[in-house]
Amino acid sequence: MSGRKYLGLCAIVKDEHLFLEEFVAYHYSIGFEKLVIYDNESAVPVKDTLRRYMEHGAVEVFPIKGESMQMPCYAHCLETFRDKVAFLAFLDADEFVVLKKHADARLLVFEYEKHPGLAMHWVTYGSSGRLTRPAGLVLDNYTEVLAGDVPNNLHVKCIVKTAQVAAVRDPHQFVFREPGMCCVDERGMPVTSALSPFCAGVVQVNHYAFKSQEDFEAKMARGRADVATLGGGRSLDQFYAQAVAPVAHNPALSGYASARLKNAIRSGRLFRDVPECPACQAAGDDEALAREVRRLVEKSRTATALVSLVARRAAGDGGWAATRLTALCCAALGMFERALDLCRELMVREPSVRSHFLHFQVLLAMGDRDGARSVGCYVRYACELFGADSIPQYAELRAMDAREGLGVWPREA
Repeated sequence: MSGRKYLGLCAIVKDEHLFLEEFVAYHYSIGFEKLVIYDNESAVPVKDTLRRYMEHGAVEVFPIKGESMQMPCYAHCLETFRDKVAFLAFLDADEFVVLKKHADARLLVFEYEKHPGLAMHWVTYGSSGRLTRPAGLVLDNYTEVLAGDVPNNLHVKCIVKTAQVAAVRDPHQFVFREPGMCCVDERGMPVTSALSPFCAGVVQVNHYAFKSQEDFEAKMARGRADVATLGGGRSLDQFYAQAVAPVAHNPALSGYASARLKNAIRSGRLFRDVPECPACQAAGDDEALAREVRRLVEKSRTATALVSLVARRAAGDGGWAATRLTALCCAALGMFERALDLCRELMVREPSVRSHFLHFQVLLAMGDRDGARSVGCYVRYACELFGADSIPQYAELRAMDAREGLGVWPREA
């Protein structure tokens, strides 16, 4: 298998050394495997700030000079990492991806993998009444969301499939290789501009656009990375307006998550909320892989099993056995549409009894007993018709039918 990663992140930064370790450690913890940072003439070089994480292998840093370099950096990142990373998110250092329903960002992206990209909406955070920069984490210090219909929250940031991107349009939009291709939002609806109807039930991008007044003034002085001639587009009037706007309390981290993140930054030792399974990654044959996945599932670590399988697929193991295990893990985690997609993939690739038996298993996991019975009857009669009733799937089907009472075999049989 190749060393290709499934999910990465790209950002261009300038003078963000006070917050950059948190940005890196947090996104690594939720599943981003490769973080590509462009240093746009920071006074404190990013390589110095992130040296420990570069040595870890999670971070690559590229120095870049000049104004209005955001889109050139994004284009460079796509070309450089197209064959090394399957999906890339494009974020600013004050933006944090927050998962609502998935244990790991790779599971989120895998659920939307058939699309060219996933568009995630901003949720804008205010200053929480802070005038000067506090110690501690951004995610802890700023907990008040600007309430109501905030027009900024119509903006999206995207995670895109690198193989299908043709060009960068702006920080929020990408041009894809085929006509009609576009990102979708979490509801599966097409997103064809930088703005779209707000939705954040599955994922959101916490946008810490203000922080303290001290930080906001520093942000004004830095200017913009996309279009320098806009002069930053920011004024203290914006800061004063948010300071008196209605807010809702919405902290990003629990106390436990905050403590883990602080420890990672203090020690320089990155961690994952859902770590990959080394034994799954190292499994040299289908039987060994199935054995390790079964062990994880029995220990209620199905998310770890699925993350490991997704990583294997990205590295080149798209074989029948790995895909079958991936479909079963998706079904166990309630990712039913993705499980059915994988069933279709296998049935097109190999229209065999074992592919249809997988479909039966997924339907049963979904609670679709009528559908499972229909597919089970097909599997039964196909095996009997072609004299294949000695294969393992036939015996397993019969045992499952007896246990579930589906009626694939009549009761008296």
